[in-house]
Amino acid sequence: MDTPAPPLWPVPSRSESHYRHRAAVVFAALGVCALALAWQTAWSIVAALGAFTVAASLDAPLLNYLAARRGWGFALRAIPLRMAHYVASGVAFAAGTVVYVVIDAPADAARRRRRSS
Repeated sequence: MDTPAPPLWPVPSRSESHYRHRAAVVFAALGVCALALAWQTAWSIVAALGAFTVAASLDAPLLNYLAARRGWGFALRAIPLRMAHYVASGVAFAAGTVVYVVIDAPADAARRRRRSS
């Protein structure tokens, strides 16, 4: 009987990948902020490249998997899409937090006051 081959991409524990993705979102956001300041100083471009490099290095298991499946060219072309994914995730989190603070939290407080009285 044939035994199945081990997966090419070692699946990390949920908590390990969860924190790694959170950190990548933060570094991608820092990279975007640094790019927004690129017109002021050239050092912000260096800072943006550094932040994006750290965010991409946090994605090393996925990049290794993509490289094993389709080659390093494919894996390198996937990096900008992953950065866009992280930026979109950060924007969605920020928007959801603002909606909760502005709309839901006051509505919850009003419901609690009505129930208690």
